Amino acid sequence: RFDKIHMFAKEMIVCAQNFIREKNDISSVSLREIRRFNIFYEFFFGYLKKKKEIKNDALENRKMDGVDNFYTNLNEFSLQIYSVILSIFVCYFLRITDSDTRKEIKEKFNEIIKTLGPNFEEVDFLDVPHKEELYVVDNIILPKGIAKNRALLDNIFSLFVAINNKVPIFIVGKPGCSKSLSVQLINKAMKGSSSYSSLFKTLPKIILNSYQGSMGSTSQGVLKVFQIARKKLEKLKDED
Repeated sequence: RFDKIHMFAKEMIVCAQNFIREKNDISSVSLREIRRFNIFYEFFFGYLKKKKEIKNDALENRKMDGVDNFYTNLNEFSLQIYSVILSIFVCYFLRITDSDTRKEIKEKFNEIIKTLGPNFEEVDFLDVPHKEELYVVDNIILPKGIAKNRALLDNIFSLFVAINNKVPIFIVGKPGCSKSLSVQLINKAMKGSSSYSSLFKTLPKIILNSYQGSMGSTSQGVLKVFQIARKKLEKLKDED
């Protein structure tokens, strides 16, 4: 079964790399994406495995309310397959902004998923990513009037994954597509052990260092932000 998982991951990565090169430029993806894929894969495997253990523990203690059978029914093979799918989603799918192009690559991914056998014939590539996006956002207190639209879900989830893996991320988009809002919400949610939600209590605390770019911005100004952040980190380590 390991060979099957390895082949599935390889086919998904090759499909994604070739597709994005065809739609953009040959240099738009490289081995860096594959390295990030490996980082995210390890994260998601541990993340899904922990959720399965929590759900199973709820069942054993007869705390049936809210138990999602999807997680309790996951075996080792499924855990790894869905970890691959989530990693592909974050590494490649989220960088595509056009809805028609997203639909096109999703259909290519679905064809590969079907080759896994009968248990995956009805699985859609976006099933688990959308489930996890909603789960993360549902653990964040949203102000009144804030809709859980696709832009917000994608931005918050990508920030959540990138921050927990210490992977740099750039969120680019037109005004009004929830970029700043996503950063504000994830910053308020991720407060370490002081977090409101149990999801974030076991995760790192965010310390935000803002920098407002302008026509007068310089490389020295950007560097200074990183230097300030590093000093804060060193101070926290000394206090520990």
